[in-house]
Amino acid sequence: MGLTVLRQSSAQCPIDVLFVLDHSGSISDNDEGAFPNWLYITDMVAEVVRTTARYPDVRYAAISYGTKAEVEFNLDRYTETREIVIAYRAIRNSGGNTNTTGALRLSRTAVWSSLANRPNAFDVLVLVTDGIASERYEAAGLLPEANRVKALGVRLIGIGVTTAVDADLMRRIVSQPASENYFGLANFAQLSSIVESLAQCITRTPTTSTTSSPTPSISTSTTTISTRSTTTRRPSACRQPADVVIVLDASGGRMDFSQFSAVRRFLVEMLTQLRFFIESGAVRVGMVRFADNAVYSFNLNTYLTDFAAIIDAVQTAGYIGGGTNTGLGTSTQ
Repeated sequence: MGLTVLRQSSAQCPIDVLFVLDHSGSISDNDEGAFPNWLYITDMVAEVVRTTARYPDVRYAAISYGTKAEVEFNLDRYTETREIVIAYRAIRNSGGNTNTTGALRLSRTAVWSSLANRPNAFDVLVLVTDGIASERYEAAGLLPEANRVKALGVRLIGIGVTTAVDADLMRRIVSQPASENYFGLANFAQLSSIVESLAQCITRTPTTSTTSSPTPSISTSTTTISTRSTTTRRPSACRQPADVVIVLDASGGRMDFSQFSAVRRFLVEMLTQLRFFIESGAVRVGMVRFADNAVYSFNLNTYLTDFAAIIDAVQTAGYIGGGTNTGLGTSTQ
C-alpha cells in the first residue's frame, strides 16, 4: 500500500488527464429515464473539463471501450476548453462487452508511453464504468493491469455506477487511499453531483507516493529481464547518474521473432518508466544486440536525452537469428 501526500496544483505542475469511458451495451440497456445514460457520462466529463479550465495547464485525452478499446484523442490533440468538450461529446456509445483490462492496457501503451504525455506532468486516469469486466475479455487480468498503470506513477481514479459494479474490486484497482479515489454511485443521474469533487481530485496532485509494483519479466533461453521498483512520483533528480546498457539476445536459438518482439515491447515499457531520468540527463542508455556476432544498436552518447529516438531505436531493432554468443554480447558493453 502506498502513501500519498496531496497538494494543490500550480502553474509549475502541468496535469495530463485521461478519461477511460465504458460504452458497453449495459450503458444504454439500462437507460433510466428521459436522458440516455451515455449523455449523463459525457455531460459529467464536459463539466469537469470546464471546471478545471481555471487551472493553468491541464490537458485531456480519451479512451472509450466496449469489446475493443480505442484512443479517441490523445493528450496533445486539443488545447482549448471548447474543443475538448466537443471532442468528448462526439464519442459514441457503441455497445459491446466490457473489456476494461484492454482499456487500461491501451492507456499504458498508447497514452502514458506516448510523446503526448509530458514528462513533467502529473498523470491522472479516470475510469468510468457501470459493471464488471467481461470474463471472456481478460477479467482476471484487470487488477494486474491496473497495478502496471499505477506503477508508471499514474493516479487512478474510479467511478462505478449502479450496483452491478464490484465495488470491492474497484477499491483495489484505484490508487490508495480508495476513499479519495473511488466514487460509487447508485445511478447515472448522480454523476452531475460529483463534478466539483472529481475536479478537485484531478487538480490535487501527489507530491510523494510510494508504490510497490509487481515484477514484470520476460525470459527466453538466454535473455532474462526483470524489474521491481518503488516509484516516487516525478522525482526532481537522481541521487547519482547512471549508464544503462541493454544487451539484447537476437539469436535464433529458442527465441523466435514473436518472442523477440515481446522483449522489445517490454524494453519500451521499462524505458518509459525511466523517461523522466533520461530526458533530464540523469540516465544514459545504450544497446547491443548479439547472435553469432555482437552488433551495436546505439551507444550511450548517441541519443543522450532524446527519449523519442531511443524508443524508436528499440522498437526498430532487428532480429538477427543464428547462434547465441552471449559472452561476445556482454564483452562489448
